[in-house]
Amino acid sequence: MVSIASIIIGFMALLGAELRYLWKNARLPLKGHRFLQTFGYALIALGFAIPLIGPTSAQGLPEVVRAMLLILALLGGTLLAWTTFLEIPTGLAKFRIAPGHVYTLGSYSRCRHPGFWWFLLFSASLTAWEGGKLGFARFFMANALNLLLILLQDKYTFPLQFVNYREYTAAVPFLIPRLPRVRKHERRKKANRARR
Repeated sequence: MVSIASIIIGFMALLGAELRYLWKNARLPLKGHRFLQTFGYALIALGFAIPLIGPTSAQGLPEVVRAMLLILALLGGTLLAWTTFLEIPTGLAKFRIAPGHVYTLGSYSRCRHPGFWWFLLFSASLTAWEGGKLGFARFFMANALNLLLILLQDKYTFPLQFVNYREYTAAVPFLIPRLPRVRKHERRKKANRARR
């Protein structure tokens, strides 16, 4: 239960950070925003780390399956950390994107919230590794709160924070990633190889 409470309080802190933008009708940086975000992310991470400490309900799974699930959780967590904390600041600096504008490259060119999928992979893998009703309750509650946070950001706070967010929403899908386009010359090469 401590892990669920930690995740709920963490998401409430993240939602609170976003709701302050609506209340203040402000752009980044808003005083205290980073603290609320850091506090929220730390509590969510703690909520998912707690089950790693004790015994789990999925002890009957073969060890190789449990190891694969932990590797998938690690992969999801790493990709989540990349898209949420590193990709945007790195891309903004590398491509010299003006402050207050959306980063629209990399994984953010495929869908507006790629971190949703990495969080889903992370939490689903960890839940399957742990097993039990508490693990599944944590999974569904955390992903529902994550979706609520994403909806709030996408509809209300990001358009306040970023001057070109409306154009970005028109060009890039919400959650379902856009597949890379195959260029005409690449299609011709593939067709020629298939004929041989």
